[in-house]
Amino acid sequence: MNTQEIVTASHHEVGHALLSYHVGFLFEFFELQFNGTEFDRGRIRYDFKGIESNSENGLLRIQCALGGPIAQTIFEKGILNLNRPEFESDRKVINDVLTGASLEEWKNLVDKQIVIVQAFLEESQSMEARKSIAQELFQSRKISYQKFINLAKKYNVRTLVEKPDLGMFPKTFTIISENWRKAIRFLHKVFSTKL
Repeated sequence: MNTQEIVTASHHEVGHALLSYHVGFLFEFFELQFNGTEFDRGRIRYDFKGIESNSENGLLRIQCALGGPIAQTIFEKGILNLNRPEFESDRKVINDVLTGASLEEWKNLVDKQIVIVQAFLEESQSMEARKSIAQELFQSRKISYQKFINLAKKYNVRTLVEKPDLGMFPKTFTIISENWRKAIRFLHKVFSTKL
């Protein structure tokens, strides 16, 4: 069993969870999966029930998908390369959202989302939360949504929406910054139909 691979996967999965928490998407849990004693992969189980398929939520899904690779890259002190084999499932989410986009449109939109996600993950409270929660995941192998919420609140991780304690999708309004509005307008321009 490669301990470094498991620690790295822990940071990756916590990156997804932090972004989900930040943008207001629910997940049931995230975990490290093993095949016997051999590490297999990390996984987050999203709960997209009731999430409307529209351009704003498409951007948020892209950010959630990018959370893992960017958190892993920050942990590794490396340079982000979305073409790495272990990021295949993350690329698939992005490609599914951006079906029909040209390569240039895909690159422009994803580059803008990378900047937003990286800025959030490099905030001091996000960094401290990622380190602590990754260590907890490494030890326990699985973290539920409610346990994650408690840990994220401990570090004052910033959110765009108010989070309920009961794990129900929030009915509050999303606070959208001017950068979000620009990104949403860009996505509307790229796609004339709903995602």
